Amino acid sequence: MDGNISLYFLLGCRDIERCQVGDEIRTLSGYRHEIRGVVVRQGGREIKVGPFVFECDLPLPKDLLTGETVRLECERIGT
Repeated sequence: MDGNISLYFLLGCRDIERCQVGDEIRTLSGYRHEIRGVVVRQGGREIKVGPFVFECDLPLPKDLLTGETVRLECERIGT
């Protein structure tokens, strides 16, 4: 991972699944968000959305491959 990229944390990750389109952050209500992005490393916790890297509080499922697009919901985004 590039050392110049800020890392953000996703708290309360759930409903992680593959999807067709990525690179989107959408507020659902209050602090809840839907994140669509690309898996940085198989077996890791990081998802890249455009220039931003997010680390999930749970490991991503091991069957998600590096470069795959995923969608998930989270309760909060932190720095």
